Amino acid sequence: MQNVRFNFKLDLKLEIDKQCLNRMIRPFLLQPLVENAVKHGFRGERLEILISAKEENNGDMVISVRDNGTGMSKIELYRLFHDEKNRQEDNARQESKSSGNGLALKNIRKRMQLYYNNDIKIQSEKGRGTEVTLIFPMERRMFYA
Repeated sequence: MQNVRFNFKLDLKLEIDKQCLNRMIRPFLLQPLVENAVKHGFRGERLEILISAKEENNGDMVISVRDNGTGMSKIELYRLFHDEKNRQEDNARQESKSSGNGLALKNIRKRMQLYYNNDIKIQSEKGRGTEVTLIFPMERRMFYA
């Protein structure tokens, strides 16, 4: 639907290792990342979004969502998670401009910490795009005697 909305200027690519296809993750971790890439990354030109999933040697699964969109400066990245007071004061102004306040990333971060005891990793460069990486620990089965 988004591709129609944006006049077929979105390219979604998937690079998924076979061993990741049977792994389960909690809901609402990937969808908001793709939505953010479209909402905040689209500049009116072609937007490429790459979703990759691979299994590391230790059994952890690493999923990343990368786009070639507008990106963020180091200051914007810092403010997403470290400048809470200023962001709260700016939220009303940001919402009226329909720019982001980091709520989706903040929620994903909380879910990753709660369910997987891991944080998210964000790399971004203004004008070059953003990549968000999630690491899911190997599933450990508990056996009872």
